[in-house]
Amino acid sequence: AVVTQPPKKRKKRSKTVTQSPVGQLALELNLPLLTPIKANSKVFLNQLATDASVERGPNDDHEEDLGPNVGPIDLCITAAYGQYLPKRFLATPALGTVNIHPSLLPKWRGASPVQRSLQAGDNPIGVSVLYTVSAMDAGPIVAQTT
Repeated sequence: AVVTQPPKKRKKRSKTVTQSPVGQLALELNLPLLTPIKANSKVFLNQLATDASVERGPNDDHEEDLGPNVGPIDLCITAAYGQYLPKRFLATPALGTVNIHPSLLPKWRGASPVQRSLQAGDNPIGVSVLYTVSAMDAGPIVAQTT
């Protein structure tokens, strides 16, 4: 399954609401797509933890229609998601959640790592893959490359 930001107006004066590029690709590849407004949405978190064969009934508490149930999940990979991930989300995948971070950690944790690395004239620049924990960009580093 693919989780991305919800559809929105992508151009300033456009009235058309469209999927993110990630969402568009997921739909083209016929992958289950979830687009929660907030990562701490109870419905979204339930969809991640509930087996795809479990159907939701008419009495389910739907705060939003996000798509199919996709659980159980083995591994979650995030990249530039842009929302704080609650502990329940992080605890859902059996093997954890890893994040692809566009800098050589630990130097540029947090927002705007690419911009800060370029402004500082870093050489080399690179990418880190790390386990996601509650603190921003603070999990154990799995791999780095320049």
